[in-house]
Amino acid sequence: MSWSFRHTLLVLSGAAVLTGCGLIDDDLSDCETECDLHYEVRLVTNMAAEIRSRLGEEADAPVASALRERMQDVFSDDARDIDLDFYDVIRGEAAGDSLRRHHGRHMLSGSEGRFSFYLPAQEYMHLAVANLAEHDPVTLTEDEACHAVRLAQEVRDTVPSHPSALFTARLPMRVHETGPEHFNATLYMVNCATALIIDTLGSHVRKLEAYTSGFATGFQVCDSVYTFDNKPFTKAERLEFPGTESVGFFTVNFPSPDTRTGTRTVIDTEAPFVSDPGTKPLWNYWLYATLPDGTVTRNQLLVYNPLRAGQLRILRVRLYPNGSVEDPGEPTVGLSVTLDWNQGMDHNITI
Repeated sequence: MSWSFRHTLLVLSGAAVLTGCGLIDDDLSDCETECDLHYEVRLVTNMAAEIRSRLGEEADAPVASALRERMQDVFSDDARDIDLDFYDVIRGEAAGDSLRRHHGRHMLSGSEGRFSFYLPAQEYMHLAVANLAEHDPVTLTEDEACHAVRLAQEVRDTVPSHPSALFTARLPMRVHETGPEHFNATLYMVNCATALIIDTLGSHVRKLEAYTSGFATGFQVCDSVYTFDNKPFTKAERLEFPGTESVGFFTVNFPSPDTRTGTRTVIDTEAPFVSDPGTKPLWNYWLYATLPDGTVTRNQLLVYNPLRAGQLRILRVRLYPNGSVEDPGEPTVGLSVTLDWNQGMDHNITI
């Protein structure tokens, strides 16, 4: 299976060159050195290869086309806004963590450009987060201290899917008194996506709902490490495939636990999504089928391979009239079926 990555150079505030201390929120009356900082989105993803591999037959063309169109909105190197934080490494040595010295927030437009501003000469750790402005399920928290900065998902039993890709960058900066200084910051995707494609031919179920679980709930921006603070379910969004007997669901979320290096962002371009399965399930798809008589069948698909940042994983199943699904026939995917499931005896999901 192949993978791809793309580069886009971002423009801040729609201008080719922006200068002046006023671009950063704090008072920079003592600023001395001009700094030019380029931001580059590097999207490392298997989206096209995964759709081609899982939905490559001629009969799958309508499903593949609809899924590709929806996923292109997620796996996009288009960044629309950016948060910029500069942390004082010098003061951080005494305080135990670098404290924020300057902060900026900007809208992005265009495809390339240069962002110029002034900073006092010293060492900084620079952190950037893109596409956060319209990202209600995730917020930037504890951003006054460098190593505490965290993207945190809202704490609920059931959370919505992320609306788009999130990108972050971290860059040590040494600003000298003699300038100008030139820096390049690369932003990598920190979330990923799942899709469940269901062949419903002949099943005659009344309703289908799907959820995922097992994914990270937070991301430490400076250390590039994911956190698993609670165990929510992510409500999957439904996909329709007109002219077919299939329906689909998808979620956009943080990655799962990883079996190789721990759960971190993906910056490799050498087989970044090849993985060994774990000894226990790493994440799950839950499919609830309501039958004509009102009873509910619960299907749990247990996935033993990790889901990494930038990755799309597609699962395919066939649905039977009793609401159960056919075993997907993949050695790294298990299946558990509960007929006539009573939701009051299990986790709290509204269906």
